Amino acid sequence: MSENRLAENSEFARSEWLKNILLNEIRKGTYKPGERIPSVRALCEKYDVCKQTVARAISNLDELRVLEVAHGKATRVRRSLSGDRIELIFFGSGAISSDDFWADFYRGIMDEAQNCPGYYFHVSTFASKNLHYFLDEFRKVKPAGALILSTSNLESLLELNRYSIPMLSVHDHHPASPIPAVRVDILETLAETVALLKQHNRSRIAYLYSGEAEQLEVSDGINSYKYKVFCRMLREAGMSVDFRSVSPSGDAGYRLLMQLAKEQRLPDGVVLFSDTLAPSFMRAAYELKIAVPQDMSVVGMDNLMCGKFTIPSLTTMDFCRYEQGRLALRNLVNALQNNTFPQGAVLRSSLVRRETL
Repeated sequence: MSENRLAENSEFARSEWLKNILLNEIRKGTYKPGERIPSVRALCEKYDVCKQTVARAISNLDELRVLEVAHGKATRVRRSLSGDRIELIFFGSGAISSDDFWADFYRGIMDEAQNCPGYYFHVSTFASKNLHYFLDEFRKVKPAGALILSTSNLESLLELNRYSIPMLSVHDHHPASPIPAVRVDILETLAETVALLKQHNRSRIAYLYSGEAEQLEVSDGINSYKYKVFCRMLREAGMSVDFRSVSPSGDAGYRLLMQLAKEQRLPDGVVLFSDTLAPSFMRAAYELKIAVPQDMSVVGMDNLMCGKFTIPSLTTMDFCRYEQGRLALRNLVNALQNNTFPQGAVLRSSLVRRETL
């Protein structure tokens, strides 16, 4: 296996490696717009990888609108990669385009990219522990600019800032970071939610979180901020807050509510850290014969698609993820074109009123 591959020998790492090879070939003109790239079988044999690795790499290049993939037809190069490179840096463990939360940011960025001729886009996805590898690649590539998604880790942000290229953080950010951010103001939405809970005479609120509790206590990111500010507002309104945390899984909401019932500590109001907890939570409420919203008010966060289809449908907080993505790229490209420093921005969140509150 080539020494240029990621040190981490994973399926995702191999597909990233192959994706970068294909990008370089297209950039060099080996494969020109409209031309076919080698078949999946040929790529497997040439680079000694499996079909899944090739399929993932091609799918990602299709999402970046570099390749045109059509079922039953040859895969062709959609466009050239001339112009300046903009790096989309995603701190995660999978493809940003299929992430429940971050996919809408990505969609906004790529839609705005249609208004930005002269630039091409590359997604770098990695865990914080692999930052050293990415920085080595970053030095070689020297992109024109970068958007940073899904981290408020100050150490990582400071390392990235050393390269003195125009950058913007998107949504998540650290208050001490020198990198400006396009983010959302959540204070009015949190206050509106607290007011509605009080209006419905709710006094015992459970805050259900899918992840490690310690992360919220020590972090300076957006998730910690939401938790700390929201809990303070609830207590100031005279409500008690019962914080509950479990490891992320599809049945986390179900297990959390069942545990509260077992302890005989059922709340009359529930805040779901993410809408992804809602389907299993609603199932548990149904089995426990808890009427929502008559017996218990429920509010989620992120306005994900799943919240529309729970029964009853989920009241949730919308953080204009798509709009943040579009605006972040627009501000970055404006800075690149005018040789100025990128400007951060603050958008307003909103409460999406449905049936659970």
